[in-house]
Amino acid sequence: MREPACLMVRCPGPSMALRDHGQRRWRRFGVPTGGPMDQASAAIANILVGNPADAAVLEFMLWGGTFEVAADSCRLAISGGAFPISAAGRWMASNRSFQLRRGDLLRIDPAPQAVWGYLAVAGGFTAPQILGCAAADAGFNPGEPMSGASLKDHALPLNAQSPAEGPDQAIYRRGRPSKTPIRVVLGPQDDMFDPADIRTFLNSTWRVTHQANRMGYRLEGPTLDASQGATFVSDGVVPGSIQVPGSGQPIVLLRDGPSTGGYLKIACVVTADLDAMAQCGPGARLRFEAITLREAQRLREMYLAELDFMPQLVREMPKLETAASVQEYTDGL
Repeated sequence: MREPACLMVRCPGPSMALRDHGQRRWRRFGVPTGGPMDQASAAIANILVGNPADAAVLEFMLWGGTFEVAADSCRLAISGGAFPISAAGRWMASNRSFQLRRGDLLRIDPAPQAVWGYLAVAGGFTAPQILGCAAADAGFNPGEPMSGASLKDHALPLNAQSPAEGPDQAIYRRGRPSKTPIRVVLGPQDDMFDPADIRTFLNSTWRVTHQANRMGYRLEGPTLDASQGATFVSDGVVPGSIQVPGSGQPIVLLRDGPSTGGYLKIACVVTADLDAMAQCGPGARLRFEAITLREAQRLREMYLAELDFMPQLVREMPKLETAASVQEYTDGL
């Protein structure tokens, strides 16, 4: 009897877990939205292997680890940053697809300027649905664990034993210019800050501290006066909400952030910049730029339109012999 097709996790990278579109429609019950930290990058990995953009991918933080193919063949793609990839003894570039066969090893090393990476396989992973999604969040994953260090030597089942053969493909998405401010809409409690604190918030450079995970990133910089929030009653928050606790150092809530919070919220990162915010790793320095709600809505529409158009950006890869030539071709698309 043929063994089920799977991808063996020999050495998992940090914070590794299966992620898809997230827990939709459950936030009103206190369930975090979840989903990929960098949704556009997760979509790119899926599109390169012919999956729906919101299919489950393997998300990892900083570096991906080592895998072994336990299937007749397997088409994969890695996105999120310029991760150095060794596949079956050959160096590969990210943001492209490639075919591996049974027994081949895949290693994903750290990328110089990325935090979150994504691995997609043609046909997708087989994963139990929990609250309508495949996310492996603490408290919502009964049975066998499917995240973090527990994935060592774990077999990730694949839906396809032998995906259709085809040419390698690559995709080009214009990168975000370096040092571009993260755009925010002020509020909803910006009126409880002194105007001087609002100016400090917008005109200062903030550093992402090592207290950073899927729930949120703590920032370090000038102290903001949040004393008016001492008696503030908890209210709703969303991914992107920027809270200011008593310490005066902002916290940017992200995909696994809570549904309510008791700190003043000085601003909220716009939807179109949440991916870029997530890719600002510990030590990264950033600035914020305030825009209007109407501008934020327009940017969201453009961001969603870009995701819909992304399959049109896929190009067939020519046969290239070296890792440098592959990266050069991918960068020049």
